[in-house]
Amino acid sequence: MSRIKRNRDYRDPLLKENEEVKARNTTKEEKREWERENPKPRQSSKKKKKKKKIRRFMQKYYHKGAFFRSSTDDQAANDETDNIFARDFSAPTGEDKMDKTMLPKVMQVKHFGRSGRTKWSHLVNEDTTYVHFPIC
Repeated sequence: MSRIKRNRDYRDPLLKENEEVKARNTTKEEKREWERENPKPRQSSKKKKKKKKIRRFMQKYYHKGAFFRSSTDDQAANDETDNIFARDFSAPTGEDKMDKTMLPKVMQVKHFGRSGRTKWSHLVNEDTTYVHFPIC
């Protein structure tokens, strides 16, 4: 058994080096032909990407956090303690849960009625053209 392993360990680097030399010496046409014969597996078949959820208008963005993202080192920890890693951080919370489409246009803003709220919610809703003041 050890002889077989020793021979394989000796042979594998030599085969890999020969393939690298052969790859360096091939022409572009030969490379294209080889790629046609040996296509790469599709990316989607390996791992499907999670689809990002669409946030509501002016919904607050919460970052999931950059620190303490690894699993716990506690010996007594179980799967229930790691549920925080599966949490959806793009879900609306608090004031964002309420459907504001039924409210009047004036009340469809964040923090309506608070003293620190600005008058306008978006410049998209406002006409910012200078009709009365021509630029000279």
